[in-house]
Amino acid sequence: MSAYDKVKLTPTEALNIYLEKYPDAYIKEVELELKSGVFVYEVEGYTDNEKNELYIDSVNGNILEMKTQFFRGRYDRITPEATDQIEGLVKEALDDAGSGSELYEYELEVEDLRLELEVKITGANGQYLNYKYDLGTGDLIHKK
Repeated sequence: MSAYDKVKLTPTEALNIYLEKYPDAYIKEVELELKSGVFVYEVEGYTDNEKNELYIDSVNGNILEMKTQFFRGRYDRITPEATDQIEGLVKEALDDAGSGSELYEYELEVEDLRLELEVKITGANGQYLNYKYDLGTGDLIHKK
């Protein structure tokens, strides 16, 4: 069983945990990252005067760490409709990468006024693959 198979929390559930703490935030990033053999969600968002980051256990939904930074400005947001698309695109990338490939990390963020999902995979032969999708269109932007 791969580390990704142990993930119980969906991207939308991680987003909702964040929004429970910061209901008026504009979400900039939802990332699932492998740390010490376990996947952790990092959700980053902004209110009118602060940046808040939550690190969330992908198995049980516990908040592992919170960070707050004060600033001036506002950003676009990530919505539950956007995070609902993540798992399908991760599956598409894993299917394209072939048998024996494993997810290393994905990151959803607002980039140049569009939502971009970057999926990083380790191929069966140890090579690193990188897929980037435009969530507005669902199109693959690039593959390395």
